Amino acid sequence: MSLKDFINEQKEIQPYKDYQNIVNELNDYRAVNPMSDEEANVLRHRGGSARMTQQYGFIPANYYGAGKEVEDYFVKNKSGIDSLGDLKNNLYGSLIGAPLKELPRKTLYDYIMQGIKGEWK
Repeated sequence: MSLKDFINEQKEIQPYKDYQNIVNELNDYRAVNPMSDEEANVLRHRGGSARMTQQYGFIPANYYGAGKEVEDYFVKNKSGIDSLGDLKNNLYGSLIGAPLKELPRKTLYDYIMQGIKGEWK
């Protein structure tokens, strides 16, 4: 089985579909919360990973996040530097989501945005 076939097969499992729903939520969040494209990218990775961690746990969330970056790098030929930054932000998101399992989504995204904007105290 080729890497591309394996990745396409993974798109049929529930966590991948859940992640797509989370990305849509984050796009809706961005629509009502002004931010730069760079901040939106960081939010997508940290917020998506935090939500996946809340739902599936730390290890599965990072497995799926790493799989997405493998697809971007090896199949879609995106920058390795970009993928490394995305992996870093996925890890940060998981570290945020793990202890905050019960935090509502909007509150979680607000909290992550405070960190992105350097407002954590």
